[in-house]
Amino acid sequence: MYLRYFQIRLVSFYRGIAGGGVLRLALILLLLFGLFTAYIKGVKEYISPAVFCFLLYAVHTGRKDRHFIKVFWGRKSVFLYGSEYFLLSIPFLAVSLCKGYYADLVLIVSSILLSPVLFRLRIKGIQPSCPFFRKGSYEYQSAFRTNFIFLALCYFMAFMGMYKGNANLLYVFYVLTGFLYIIPLLKKEPVIYTVNFIRVKDLLAVKFVNVICNTLLLLLPLLLICPLMDTDMFITLLLLSIPVILFACASVLLNYCFHTDLIIILVFVIVLVPTLIVSVMHPPLSVLFALLLFRLLVRVNNRLSRLLEYDKGRKAC
Repeated sequence: MYLRYFQIRLVSFYRGIAGGGVLRLALILLLLFGLFTAYIKGVKEYISPAVFCFLLYAVHTGRKDRHFIKVFWGRKSVFLYGSEYFLLSIPFLAVSLCKGYYADLVLIVSSILLSPVLFRLRIKGIQPSCPFFRKGSYEYQSAFRTNFIFLALCYFMAFMGMYKGNANLLYVFYVLTGFLYIIPLLKKEPVIYTVNFIRVKDLLAVKFVNVICNTLLLLLPLLLICPLMDTDMFITLLLLSIPVILFACASVLLNYCFHTDLIIILVFVIVLVPTLIVSVMHPPLSVLFALLLFRLLVRVNNRLSRLLEYDKGRKAC
């Protein structure tokens, strides 16, 4: 019965990946290949963020099967033990343990255990309200599931850059993919923040606060591996995080002033340039990047078409 249950879970996991198309399946396979190859080469500094993403995804997308819980743990949740992405991360944790990467292992596990606490943290009356970063939130699961595709592409390109001797691509592409989906994650309705007993009700101010909180949370995996970085890498991370926050705030201002998603075009240009560069550096990957660009073009076209129809309908009314 137990084997049958895990078989059903693995089949549903495969259908979930295959349902997103061949591109999603190829990116996850490339990510796993890059991670295993990096482990074989013994480059442990670049494994932590990827394994962190696996485990974070496992923690926040868990499902509660009542029968399975009743058989094994009574009323306890199995969101960690029954998650497919947790199963994918087990080999990397085992290799870390066998090779003596104890600091890496402790850092990853502790970050996963503390991550639910960070999202409920209150400091002097300040509570960063990010509902899609709470366990069990559909918005968070959907956003992270979509972003995970680009994170997989990011880490694979980072591995290729590391293989060629340019490890800084890890941080560059992580930041690029970080704010690629930061704008759709913003809440449309205003959220009231309590900051030093001052209630902020202005929608623009709320979105600024929200986008800064979300940017910092997207950079959390890199901040957690700061002890493993040298001084130059840490400075590079700080320099890259500043334009991310500025870019996100500027995009919120554009959206607020013009009531349109002009940011999609800017993000597309930002993704297009490094994609072309990497395609020239690695010609065999050109087909994969061409598929990615085609998918982005279709998304942008559909999004702009819906916006134009919405504007026409609003003017007609």
